[in-house]
Amino acid sequence: MSTDYVSSPDRQRRELMIRVACEFRKGTLAEVIDKLPYYVKPAGSKPLHCCIEHDREVIRRRILALLGEEAQDDQDDSRFPHEYLDAISADSERPERPLTVARTACACCPNAKIEVVQTLCRNCFAQTCIHVCPNNAINIMRGKAFINQDTCEKCGKCLIDVCLYNAIKRFPIPCEAACPVGAIRKNDEGYAEIDFRKCTFCGKCFRACPHGAIMQRSELLPVMMTLSEGRQAVALVAPSAYVQFPGGRDKLLQSLRAVGFTDVIEVAQSAETAASLASEEFIRKMKLGGKLVADASCPAFVELVRRHLPAMRQYLSSVPSAMAIAGQQAREKYPDAVNVFIGPCIAKRYESLSCPGVDRVITFEELGAILIALGGSALEPQDYIPQDPDGSDRDFSRTCAATGAMVAAALESEPMLELQEKFIDGINAQTLKLLHLFLFGRSRANFIEVLGCSGGCKNGPCTLAISE
Repeated sequence: MSTDYVSSPDRQRRELMIRVACEFRKGTLAEVIDKLPYYVKPAGSKPLHCCIEHDREVIRRRILALLGEEAQDDQDDSRFPHEYLDAISADSERPERPLTVARTACACCPNAKIEVVQTLCRNCFAQTCIHVCPNNAINIMRGKAFINQDTCEKCGKCLIDVCLYNAIKRFPIPCEAACPVGAIRKNDEGYAEIDFRKCTFCGKCFRACPHGAIMQRSELLPVMMTLSEGRQAVALVAPSAYVQFPGGRDKLLQSLRAVGFTDVIEVAQSAETAASLASEEFIRKMKLGGKLVADASCPAFVELVRRHLPAMRQYLSSVPSAMAIAGQQAREKYPDAVNVFIGPCIAKRYESLSCPGVDRVITFEELGAILIALGGSALEPQDYIPQDPDGSDRDFSRTCAATGAMVAAALESEPMLELQEKFIDGINAQTLKLLHLFLFGRSRANFIEVLGCSGGCKNGPCTLAISE
């Protein structure tokens, strides 16, 4: 579990979350929210952008995202954050799109390209780079290899074990390179722009942008308002939470109750229920002559199928996600409560909009800010950095192991059925190609399980620590 390095965008985002949460607890948020950019970036600070005023404007955009607003440039830039704050309540309408891009923070990265680093090129006699290029885009000019960007198709053939001096480099746009479905692109003005018709809300662009220009529209304040008003609130805790906070499971559950949650439901138990239902569905479909079942636990994968692989919809499992099952259980037990899912995932924010049992979603980062602000001695600011978890929390119900393991166990009673499972660890350009092979019948499998994030939910885009 790596906790040593925290990028500057992550650090600033978390600092703002903690400041907003603490000021809300003290009842002074309305008085200081307009001043937060000046507190975070005081006079005399070294500017990150062209000037300190630009830095403060970026911080203001981050505050707007924390308030659940769009972070792109306003039509009326004269509005202060407190004016948005006045419209927020425990019952505020939820954002339909959980991601937003702040143009003020976007660096308008140069176009992606493959280029020869002239100082590294040795103009070797082999000239292998020239011979492997299918478009004749590489030529020798002034004794150095040169790539014609007008004819280069960025196929990358010149990059793969071709130049022995490593003189040919790919210069990507980080957010574009991270997105497996091409949902984010530079617009005509050079700024990053998300096409929400394509976006699966996997959060890879959110994590990849080194400028922090891609932001989440938070539900932090409505949840804090719900807790401060003493309303019934149920915490639906994702299985990967216990490796994110110090003290393990018991301390986290105790802290959640201490800050005002009426009850805590462990979604890990619902994950086991979902896996059992998936096993039953797999057996039923195979007996009826089915060829393939695709597990629907990961919302990023579900959106990928719906928006980019429509031919796979017929194979998608009909079993609801663990979050949806837990939300329904909470609704039946507490009909009037506000059910808050707590997890590491942006895609869960989007999925929850269609889950009647889930009213709010916050991330592990936002939960950390709430615990620091409302928990008192339960969690001190230094505890915001998670530590290696106790090994006792590493069973199935805590780590949400592969559904395929549950399917295999269920098949022990059905010896005539054969499980040919394929597990895909992370959605990227390569695994997308593999998914297409299933559709064309070129890969033998009758059960596939896909995780949007490599390493699973414990490596989601909104985690506090990444597993190594």
